[in-house]
Amino acid sequence: MAIQNGINANSTTPLPTTGGGTGVNTPTTAATAGQYAAWDANKNMAFNNYVSGYTTTVTAAGTTVLTVASTYQQFFTGSTTQTVTMPVVSTLALGQQFLIVNLSSGAVTVQSSGGNTIVTLAANSQADLTCISLSGTGSGSWQSDYDLNNAGVASITGTANQVIASAPTGNITLSTPQDIATSSNVTFNSLSTTSVAFQGNGQTIKSADGFAALSIFNGGGTSVNSAGVAGGATGVQPQIFMSGSDTDVGLKNTMKGAGVFSVTSTSSSPFVIGSGTGIQHTSTFTFPNTAASRTYTFPDATGTIALTAGSGGLKSFTVLTSGTAATYTTPAGITSLLVEVLGPGGGGGGSTGGASTISQGAGGGSGGYARLWIPSAAASYTYTVGTGGAAGTAGGGSGGTGTTTTFSASSLQATSGTGGVGMGAISIAGGSASIAGNPGVGTNGIINTHGEQGSFGFVAFGVINGGLGGSTYFGGGGYTTAVGTTQAPSFGGGGAGGSSSTVNTAGSAGGGGLIVVWEFA
Repeated sequence: MAIQNGINANSTTPLPTTGGGTGVNTPTTAATAGQYAAWDANKNMAFNNYVSGYTTTVTAAGTTVLTVASTYQQFFTGSTTQTVTMPVVSTLALGQQFLIVNLSSGAVTVQSSGGNTIVTLAANSQADLTCISLSGTGSGSWQSDYDLNNAGVASITGTANQVIASAPTGNITLSTPQDIATSSNVTFNSLSTTSVAFQGNGQTIKSADGFAALSIFNGGGTSVNSAGVAGGATGVQPQIFMSGSDTDVGLKNTMKGAGVFSVTSTSSSPFVIGSGTGIQHTSTFTFPNTAASRTYTFPDATGTIALTAGSGGLKSFTVLTSGTAATYTTPAGITSLLVEVLGPGGGGGGSTGGASTISQGAGGGSGGYARLWIPSAAASYTYTVGTGGAAGTAGGGSGGTGTTTTFSASSLQATSGTGGVGMGAISIAGGSASIAGNPGVGTNGIINTHGEQGSFGFVAFGVINGGLGGSTYFGGGGYTTAVGTTQAPSFGGGGAGGSSSTVNTAGSAGGGGLIVVWEFA
């Protein structure tokens, strides 16, 4: 129920006009909460106080609740949630002031005549409203100076994850350390112009069990360089980045004691390094996808350790058995080569047959050998595989000398063995010998060696002793299987001398040269 001008909270009759001026009555008795409760179940009352020099006092249980000066028009509210709408009156003036007071536990929303909320009052709070503009209908716009009985909060009681104000008076105090709920999102706004500081070098952020999870150190002196953490959009990796006033800022990881810096990933290529001026080069480290563990040990030596493009070790080999001024192309992924060159063998000498005669040509010498290690292989090389020496012709012709085997790296080469000398017909009762061919030699390798000399052709008193060709690391030389026949030699072996009794027999040609290229990643 509203109590208007001059109506006392203790009575329903107008008050005396003493001191109030014409037409205006002045309250002379204080209004109390208990007295107006009988008129309004919601304990609401409102009245105006325009009389200059007078005040109105509202009490409850003998205690003064509020003293209102005569410069205000007052609205008092009780214990229910309600809305107070500022009046629309033709006499409303700019600068006119209203005082809204919430005396109990209800909430009060104060609206302008247009329905816009000016202020919402909690229990035991008040708002001073001032008319700042008028429309033609007398409605106004308002500004509010809201306070909580013009006092601070007496204390704030901390719970596990929140802070609660327990009283409306006094200063703010925190009674317990406060936690942030695990379901909460903590946001620091405007960090571009402000900062969040951890005070004290070495202070820690601790885990729930009380152990330090993160320590903040200033690094000694004035810190000018810092590390930042940036998130990533979909498909973009988060990153740790360096910043600071120095031109070059790196990141140092220091383990404690024998602690290990560990990189863990389900990928078989967990480690990638981007390098170069524009970070245009990518180096990817790939490891086996097996359950076994491996230890990679670096030598304790000076110099540069070269990492190969593949997984290392022997990958393949190439055997070259022919070709003149041909090209060898290093396979992709191969970084080093081991090259072996073998010279061809010389041809075996021929023999001469006739009635009651014997004859034996000498064997040819085998080719030379050389081996070369090429730690950094070129893209290609030229090579020639030597051909074996020609066989000595039937009738005592001498065997020929073959061509040289070459590989262009370091001018690696191996020469051919020379041919064995042929033999004329000798009386069965007589004896003779033919000179064997000499071996070839290898040069310009890390290993260089000669081949084997062929066997002399020898006959005496009807006995034939053979001219065998010189043998090599890759096989034996030629040999005589029976009178009138010879067996060809293996790679680089010397040819066998011909063996005759009644017919002429040719020797065998020398074995061809050989190149073997062992290819390493």
